[in-house]
Amino acid sequence: MLGLTWLDWILLISLISFLASGLRKGFFVTLGAIIGFLAGGIAAFYGIPLVSTWVTNPGWRIFWIVASGLMFILIGQGIGMAIGARIRLWLNFPVLKSFDRLLGGIANTVMAALVISAIALSAATMGVPWVSQQIADSRVLSTIQTWTPKPITKFVTEARAQVMGQTIPELFEPFAPQIEAEVPEVESLGSGVDAAADSVVKIIGTAYACGVNQSGSGFVFAPDRVMTNAHVVAGINEPSVTTQDGRVLPASVVYFDSVTDLAVLQVPELGLEPLERGEDLQRGDTAAFLGYPGGGSFEAMGAVVESLSTVAIQNIYGAEPSPLRIYQLAGEVQQGNSGGPLLDARGKVVGVVFAKAKGGAEVGYALALDEVNQAIADSKSIREAVPTGACSPH
Repeated sequence: MLGLTWLDWILLISLISFLASGLRKGFFVTLGAIIGFLAGGIAAFYGIPLVSTWVTNPGWRIFWIVASGLMFILIGQGIGMAIGARIRLWLNFPVLKSFDRLLGGIANTVMAALVISAIALSAATMGVPWVSQQIADSRVLSTIQTWTPKPITKFVTEARAQVMGQTIPELFEPFAPQIEAEVPEVESLGSGVDAAADSVVKIIGTAYACGVNQSGSGFVFAPDRVMTNAHVVAGINEPSVTTQDGRVLPASVVYFDSVTDLAVLQVPELGLEPLERGEDLQRGDTAAFLGYPGGGSFEAMGAVVESLSTVAIQNIYGAEPSPLRIYQLAGEVQQGNSGGPLLDARGKVVGVVFAKAKGGAEVGYALALDEVNQAIADSKSIREAVPTGACSPH
């Protein structure tokens, strides 16, 4: 009906009820609830990691993370509403009360929409394909997320990644001198990078043995074949792939190498154009890396090559270093970019992002074509799913 899903109707009814509640409570009570909600959210942001370390049982870990988060938020919201109600009692003028109700309705509806957006963003990365598909199909959620300010979306994705223990591997300090050149805006790199975007996908799944959800990026390199990092799918039996047009597809891991941190997924009926491979870049060359930082929306970012070198890198479990050919990049690599392609200015693959530098420097690392080409060759004839090892500590 009207092109809306059952989830859309539930969300519309919820938003209307929040509007009615805001009109009834008024602006000051609603504002108190919002401030209390935010204060509780901040308390949860700092408190939940402590809870996560106290609960060692993976089966109970997610339950107590969610329960403690709700407790912080509800307590903060209750205190804020009580303070707002006291302030509202001082408004004895009918005109002010009418204005108070109108603003209350607007504020409550906007706040509800932001909370719905945050919950949807988090639920979409839980690794449950049918949930992700319902969220992707919702027109109401799509509209809300379009209007949600980017800083809020970024905060939610970063907070969720920290709370749920999702991080991108952090290697040593930069091994090559950092370059002074300004990192280019991705728009300046040409149409080739834009054209490659449709072939970059989001990968999500649940590592049940560790009680964590994992998300990363990947790219199509052959028909129905996606390359990503091994640490993105480590410990996951049923990964799923989300395309930019909202399709959520089941995948199977057919190649997994914990040494090079590369994996290949078979995705039936993916139907996306494979990306071409380019040639090695040199120091000072501009590039772009594409992916889904924080498990959120697609982003393309510019980068500058600082080095292409052979470096001893530990495997995804932090042991047994092996010599790997890698790029050092000037660029803001984030959790969720793992497994995404490094592209040259023509939009051709020259590497796979896999880590960032320690110490807060805006430096990232990507596996070079030597490693990528070897993984493609080794996985070419494999059709059956392979074990994905234990959960990665990253």
